[in-house]
Amino acid sequence: MGARVRVKSHVMDPDFPEVPLGGCPGEIADVHNAADRYCLVALSPAAFQGFDPALRDRCEQDDRCFDRIWLLEADLEPEN
Repeated sequence: MGARVRVKSHVMDPDFPEVPLGGCPGEIADVHNAADRYCLVALSPAAFQGFDPALRDRCEQDDRCFDRIWLLEADLEPEN
């Protein structure tokens, strides 16, 4: 928790598969310890610079959080 991370280059948004997340910086906000470890990543404001502004609207319409996302731990790497 609290570790600064970056999404690995090949990762796409699990909710919106056409949206690449690779390179997005963030911080681990929570961890779900299941068979596959999932991490709740609080995305840095810098991550939003590359997103289409319509993505925020789509998230709101689908009742999804725009600035936090659950990803597999394997899809993250330490931020340098």
